[in-house]
Amino acid sequence: MGTSCSCSRDQAVTDDLQVNSEKRSNVVDANQDEVAAAFTGSGIMEEQERKLTLDKAFKPLHFTKVNVERFNPNRDPLKLSDQGERGFGQLVDALKKYPDVIVKVSVAGNGGVKESPFMGIMGAQFVQEALVKQGLKNAMALEGTPGTLSNGVMEATFTTIDLEECNAVTKKTASVTESQEYRLFRVLMLELPFHGVDLKSFDPDKDTCELKSKALEHLDKIAGVLKDMPDVAIRVFGYTGQPPHSNCVKLSLARTRKVREALQERGVHNKIAAKGMGLADDHGPRCELAPCTVEEVERIEQEVLEAENPKEPTGPLLKLVFEEKGKEVEITLQKRPMGLTFLQNTMPIKITKVTPGGEAETRGVRPGMEMKSISGTPLAGMKYDKVFALLGEASKVLPES
Repeated sequence: MGTSCSCSRDQAVTDDLQVNSEKRSNVVDANQDEVAAAFTGSGIMEEQERKLTLDKAFKPLHFTKVNVERFNPNRDPLKLSDQGERGFGQLVDALKKYPDVIVKVSVAGNGGVKESPFMGIMGAQFVQEALVKQGLKNAMALEGTPGTLSNGVMEATFTTIDLEECNAVTKKTASVTESQEYRLFRVLMLELPFHGVDLKSFDPDKDTCELKSKALEHLDKIAGVLKDMPDVAIRVFGYTGQPPHSNCVKLSLARTRKVREALQERGVHNKIAAKGMGLADDHGPRCELAPCTVEEVERIEQEVLEAENPKEPTGPLLKLVFEEKGKEVEITLQKRPMGLTFLQNTMPIKITKVTPGGEAETRGVRPGMEMKSISGTPLAGMKYDKVFALLGEASKVLPES
């Protein structure tokens, strides 16, 4: 009897321990589930916040307007617009908060070369450098995409990518930047400064144009690329700065020919056209180099030759008299379009712009000149509409080029 009772009590104790253990186990499991749920919920919220922050920061950034056909970062450095500057601040804050984010920076631009990503790559490099200056350490892949820009406004866009895509984009861009075409694109933008001259005493038939040491270094680089690409033809256009002078075109032509001569002395045998544009804009003295076709080289050289050795006009003419610095200047135009610009509905007629290489500039018309007579008819006292009609009627006799 005693033994069996003892066994029953032991069994009861064991059963109670198992029950209590199961209860405690259930409590622990419940607590673990609650903790796991809490961690999971927190992770989802953090991921949502991360996505929201990046989506808000990854808005397109606009650059200031650039001249796509004559883009040169040495003369007109890339800059973000006011909208771009504001968006850039948000981008920096977001990437500093999430330094593990890998970003693809894409910029569209053709740089005057059809279907070329060159200008876009330069834009992406500009953005990367600006971000690095802010202390960011995010991995970035740069991409330039070809295409025509809207009104010359470049746009940078941003995308989150993984490491595999980052490596792929970087490899693709490297294949472009290491190409001969991209090397040519970059070296033709190098500045070629000359020592200044006194336009009043400059004699293009006797005086020489001297390149500065920086230009000589840049010509070495340009020559190195051109010798690797002997079939590429280029044109060299020269421009002078203020003040306006009758020697501007001759001086700019002498400088372009000096550049061509310096390249040839360095072993370059490419076809090169040299043309002086004179004081055509307000960008200052410079030589602009760009690829062109062999046919363009021949055409430009023929134009320069004809300008240097003008034939006596035999066809219809348009005689204009201008005033410049108190002196009257008579200029004869021989063809259309005339290539001159002036303000509408404004008297007296003052030239504000001439087309580079156009008929007016070739014949000596310069910005700032005031028109005094058209084909012998004085303009004093006449209203704008009558003067405009007179100029239009008088120019009809000119043949179109």
